[in-house]
Amino acid sequence: MVKSGSIARISDRDDAEIWKGWKRVLFAFTPFLTFANMSIYLLYLGLRIYCIISAQNLAGVNYAGAWVFVAIEVAVAIPSLMHNCWTMMALKKRGRPRLRLTGNDCPTVDVFITCCGEDDEVVLDTARGALDQDYPTDRFRVIILDDGKSATLEQSVKQISVNHPNLFYMAREKIPGKPHYFKAGNLNFGLDAVHNLPGGASQFMAALDADMVSFTLIWVPCG
Repeated sequence: MVKSGSIARISDRDDAEIWKGWKRVLFAFTPFLTFANMSIYLLYLGLRIYCIISAQNLAGVNYAGAWVFVAIEVAVAIPSLMHNCWTMMALKKRGRPRLRLTGNDCPTVDVFITCCGEDDEVVLDTARGALDQDYPTDRFRVIILDDGKSATLEQSVKQISVNHPNLFYMAREKIPGKPHYFKAGNLNFGLDAVHNLPGGASQFMAALDADMVSFTLIWVPCG
């Protein structure tokens, strides 16, 4: 049994639960499939160029239109070939272990979601993702920092906070003629404003953009 308040090593890979079974087997063939894709295309391109040259020699004319299409096709294919080469070079074993903090003595966390004019559902999806964590709800808060002062977003947050009391909505006042410093100013406002919430500022903070749905805090109670 892992001691409360320590870190447990769940697995040697942090993607063990996602990439397993047939997905892991298929992933092992990635270098072969990437190389095969590049080889087949280059073979096709070489054969096409050979056919054009042969047809020109037989007819005694220059098929300028055919070369234009080849040039266009090569220009379109270059990004794909570069991506395949980058995939081959970047492919490596994933060495990050999957860790979990154990026990009830967890640090407090303020999760800030900055937004300004994005669709309400985009922001709310990120908020729901941040709320849906395996972490004590009394130890972390999700705070939407709305620089656009959306009345509909504020109302939606109030409705969600009925079932999620650790969700908060904040919007700063922008004084005309005074620099607002955009996202940085919005975050600084949030860092100051959390001191007025019950319990004050948390020990840690996380900053998310409005469209960052994936976010993970993990907590496992002691057995």
